[in-house]
Amino acid sequence: MLTRSKWSSQTRFWCMVCLILTCGYVIGESYSFTEVFSTYDDGWYLGYPAINNRGDVVFSMNGYATSSFYTVKDGVLSIIGGPFNLVGAYSSLADTGTAAFSVLSGAVNGTYVPAGGAVCLGDEDNLVLIATVESDASFSTLGIPDLNNEGTVVFFATLDGGGSAIVASNKGVLSVLATFTYQIEDPVLANDGTIGYSQWSYGVFTLKEGVVTTIADRASGFDGTFDEVDINDSGDVVFTAWDLDKERVLGIGDGRSLRVLTDTSGPYSAVMAPSVNNSRSVVFRASLDVGGSGIFTGNDPVHDTVVCVGGSFFGSTVTALSLNPGRAINDSGQIVFSAVLADGKRGIFIARPDHGEPSE
Repeated sequence: MLTRSKWSSQTRFWCMVCLILTCGYVIGESYSFTEVFSTYDDGWYLGYPAINNRGDVVFSMNGYATSSFYTVKDGVLSIIGGPFNLVGAYSSLADTGTAAFSVLSGAVNGTYVPAGGAVCLGDEDNLVLIATVESDASFSTLGIPDLNNEGTVVFFATLDGGGSAIVASNKGVLSVLATFTYQIEDPVLANDGTIGYSQWSYGVFTLKEGVVTTIADRASGFDGTFDEVDINDSGDVVFTAWDLDKERVLGIGDGRSLRVLTDTSGPYSAVMAPSVNNSRSVVFRASLDVGGSGIFTGNDPVHDTVVCVGGSFFGSTVTALSLNPGRAINDSGQIVFSAVLADGKRGIFIARPDHGEPSE
């Protein structure tokens, strides 16, 4: 059964008043911030970073007709894949330090990447080509991969005959786990092998050892457009969807219970890019009714703000923020994100919960 809380008009009003007074002047009151990487060269586009439980970070850089993936481990920047012609903006990072990512154009270990893309694994010592569209005669394009600490990789593939499939790779062996007559969103993977995924008009589900479990669907109070998902090792799946009141919803469920964490009936005008850790802490990006946007951890943007556009940050002002859906928070509550500042800096940053003052 779906449970939720609604904002009263009075609560919504005073929250907006407080937000107008605070956002842009005080950000991340319970976080300290570390700059992981930055550049002032606007010819480079930084992808959506991911973080693991060691606090290591992976991200991509596209620009100047070349692209690569990088990790930062203990403050050391290393290239793990590239240069390629073009790579995807998203990646994921296991606690082992191995990253999964997609290459859209170029060559991997001397193998040309055909149209439709390739899925790779890499660290600072090795680069492995997992799959291309030529790995299976039915593949036409490959989606964004996710991986777990066991080394299993999952991704979706669109199929030549229509529809899509969830594909897994384990120790170099590719397996098609499920096929659909319609396209699914990029799947996510827990350490026990449970896969979370959404089907745009149908619902949010998990798949484990051939068994499908419904997390949320139209029968549980939603009106469709099920989108981004993430999963933790307890089987909690966080997702975005539209509800019957035409509000955008951020929900969480495990197949037994289902709860709305926040929606657009209150101070948020849009919610997106959710991530969940093993403590069920959730982070997401949202736009605000009063204008602007930010990264938040709860239903109250006054008290649950990590960082927001317009806020003072590292001697400048935040002008844009990006958050990787499904890969942005680790079990210590550290949150990785990218930001563009008014002084021209483009960077990757980690917010660390410490209940202290933000550091610059």
